[in-house]
Amino acid sequence: MKVGIRITVILLLVLMLLTLCCACGKPFICDWCGYEKTGKKHKQEYLGQQLVICDDCYKEIKALIDAFSG
Repeated sequence: MKVGIRITVILLLVLMLLTLCCACGKPFICDWCGYEKTGKKHKQEYLGQQLVICDDCYKEIKALIDAFSG
């Protein structure tokens, strides 16, 4: 019985540690799509304005630029 409790405690500690390591940071509002996002944000300048763009929108914009330039 004690072995089962120890394994459960170890698994819970590992799960808590992984949760802390995977924290994505503070949420932000993407200036392109307008949604609140977490994760990687990109800062881009567009017509003299500094924009904060989420990773999904950045990938879409980059794909469009690559399609038209290539």
